[in-house]
Amino acid sequence: MTTDDQFLYELRRDPPAELAERVRSRLNMDAQGPPAIGRRWLPARIAGWTAAAVAAALLFTFPAVRASAQAFLDLFRVVNFVAVPVRPERIAQLTQLDLPHLLGDQIIVLRQSGPPLAVSGIDAAAAAAGITVQTPAELPANTHVGNIQVIGEHAMRITADAAKLRRVLDALQIDDVEIPADLDGQTADVRVPPIVLINYEQGVQSATLSQARTPVVTLPRGVDLPTLGEIGLRVLGVDAHEAHRVAAAIDWHSTLLVPIPPDATSFRPVDVSGAQGIAIESPPITIDGRRQRVSQIAWSTGGRVFAMRGTLSLRELLMMANSVR
Repeated sequence: MTTDDQFLYELRRDPPAELAERVRSRLNMDAQGPPAIGRRWLPARIAGWTAAAVAAALLFTFPAVRASAQAFLDLFRVVNFVAVPVRPERIAQLTQLDLPHLLGDQIIVLRQSGPPLAVSGIDAAAAAAGITVQTPAELPANTHVGNIQVIGEHAMRITADAAKLRRVLDALQIDDVEIPADLDGQTADVRVPPIVLINYEQGVQSATLSQARTPVVTLPRGVDLPTLGEIGLRVLGVDAHEAHRVAAAIDWHSTLLVPIPPDATSFRPVDVSGAQGIAIESPPITIDGRRQRVSQIAWSTGGRVFAMRGTLSLRELLMMANSVR
């Protein structure tokens, strides 16, 4: 853990019992119990739907990258990753907001990626995705290529609604930030190129390498990214002083904020062939009846975004990631 990460850590505590009622009353929503928050974060996701929905509300203030969906550009190119741990109580609050329902009419899907398509090999994946597929030159002992899939292009249009954003901030009791006056009605067009998923098997252990060209988001000129970034950090639970400091220091055209799930046991920056990435480890989970620990590495280089995730050891994943060519 670095010094810069220290401010993001706080002791976990249960959300207050009155949280659900307060949030529902502020948003004037029908009362309903919150969905369970699972401890397993899904394969090839750097952030879950909650983070993606908040990002959409803030006109992609902080990007969420996942196997079939969103990322951010203005012209944005992922170069650096900055981890933002999200406390359990903040996830509970964001879940109570029912962001997918709240923001549903602001997101228009222009092209649906569809389910992953199984292909016969690397060449077929390259042809389907329209890229030269990169693979690890080094594999751990007794590891071989398994199935290969391609997820199609995904495109959407997002329209900012200042009134709904204010309702979100009010529900989270964030009353010391100003929403840019010209935000209302602004649109972002998002295009996520095809994603190639290569599975590697080692007995009962496995890992998946995901890769794609950097997603493209077109934003109107003059959008105040540092201000929106500060709002996004506050929504994620960063305190006012640190959110302002971090937002001012970040190059929002090249930095991806990675919301870290509260059950992650560790995260740290790593060097992947000269590019700065991030490594995340989670506690053991049950996979096919076995307790296994899941690790993930994300990095970007050469106009590509990569993720390596699986139940192989973090040392093995790093070895594979550093040999991707």
